[in-house]
Amino acid sequence: MNIFNLLSKALTGYKSKSKLVKGQKVTYRYVGKPVLFDAFTMLMDFNSHYEVAKIITPNLSFQTEIGNLPFWDLKDQNPAVVFSALLNNERFQVNRYVHHLDHKPCSKYEFYLGDQKLANFARVYDYGATIKKFLIKQKNHIPDYETLQNQPFTVDLENDRKFLAENFGHSQFWKIDQWNKLSELIEYLIHK
Repeated sequence: MNIFNLLSKALTGYKSKSKLVKGQKVTYRYVGKPVLFDAFTMLMDFNSHYEVAKIITPNLSFQTEIGNLPFWDLKDQNPAVVFSALLNNERFQVNRYVHHLDHKPCSKYEFYLGDQKLANFARVYDYGATIKKFLIKQKNHIPDYETLQNQPFTVDLENDRKFLAENFGHSQFWKIDQWNKLSELIEYLIHK
């Protein structure tokens, strides 16, 4: 362990590691055993899933249900891993949290550019059970809700926000807070 890592761990509790990801210098800060994820690939995967997702038009209760999903709000918890890089002279940071939801492991990621949160991503390791439960609650408001259990679907929300959910082996949810900025970031990554 180098002296910087030793000082960082002593002051913050985090260890630090740098490496190249897609030709970009990335720094990871982590506690415990590191899960060194690739946030760039996560965004590219999101983009490809979004492009083929079925667009649904929600009613107000569906939109409320999206906001009430239990993994969005993790107060008083520190990230297990922090991914950071300098992109186009702006700090890009992704915080990864680990917790349990109904006795199932769950990872939540928060994506930031500068000091603005762009998106949240949550994966519940439950083989799609959370998606199914979420859709069953809304079956009276979504005509073909059963088909959505096996394909990505997206919802346009107000104020530049979007939502994407899918059963991609496990339940996965994206809540986009700033669609235009996230789209620009994805375009930057595509053409970089």
